[in-house]
Amino acid sequence: MFASLLQGSFIASIVFLQALIPPLKSQLPQTITVS
Repeated sequence: MFASLLQGSFIASIVFLQALIPPLKSQLPQTITVS
């Protein structure tokens, strides 16, 4: 049961990161200059 719970939280964190990444990517070019 603990393994399935851990897998579920892992998948949830991946979905959360995928939802969080696009706004961060849109802000990156403004803050980081390409050398």
